[in-house]
Amino acid sequence: MMILAMSIYTVGATLTSYARDFAILLIARAIQGSGMAMMPLAFSLVREEFPPRLIPQIQGIISAMFGVGILLSLPLGAYISQNYGWQATYHTAIPFILLEDMLVFLFIKESRYRTQQTIDWVGALLLSCTLMSGIIRISEGSRMGWGSSLVIILGLLSLASLTVLVLYERRLENPLIPLTLISNRNMAIANFGIFMVGFTFQLMAQANTFIFEMPRPNGYGLSILETGFWMLPNAVVQLITAPIIGRQLMKIGTKKLSIAGALVAGRACYYSPT
Repeated sequence: MMILAMSIYTVGATLTSYARDFAILLIARAIQGSGMAMMPLAFSLVREEFPPRLIPQIQGIISAMFGVGILLSLPLGAYISQNYGWQATYHTAIPFILLEDMLVFLFIKESRYRTQQTIDWVGALLLSCTLMSGIIRISEGSRMGWGSSLVIILGLLSLASLTVLVLYERRLENPLIPLTLISNRNMAIANFGIFMVGFTFQLMAQANTFIFEMPRPNGYGLSILETGFWMLPNAVVQLITAPIIGRQLMKIGTKKLSIAGALVAGRACYYSPT
């Protein structure tokens, strides 16, 4: 499954690099998004290959790899994009993606576990409808007007799809989203927290890019390369703290570290530039 996901990602990245119009670009990026299913697969392999006491530390190291990737890609990708065009950024990345595919194919051992569960295609469709209509409503609401008929319809569609999804998943023996896990308080709060962290992280990354590159007085008027360098502090800190936090989880506790991380991140959001 990891090889399949990574192959899908490789195809998506290749198509993106040759996209000549916005519609093809969106489709190619959607294919890349499908291939990102490799990430939870990587975390699941950790649980098979390492004893429980080492799992938090290893997962912290994997998380630190995000920082390594961002640390290298922000200035390098910005330099290539600024001087040779954004397509060249993808063209230069594809050989490394292929190398990664080959390394996984040759060296990652197959999972020892098997399941006879079937794929919940109806649940996947309902979940996609819920997320897509909700995201489009949030992203386009300010432009279209929150009271416009289309925005209201999108909101109702998202709510209706979510309701049908919950009712449908409760009837299945092997649902796409196990509601018994979500109904557990710890699991529900943890999933919501992860969702909010991912949402705010991407939101701030997009906002920072616009602020850095927008002309003055609304922004800082920086070039693509300068923006890449000014985005580095987040990656540097992530690279340092992720393995440290993973090592300390068993000593301090997940709850305390999660609260501390949320407070630090929340406090930092109040420091807006003047």
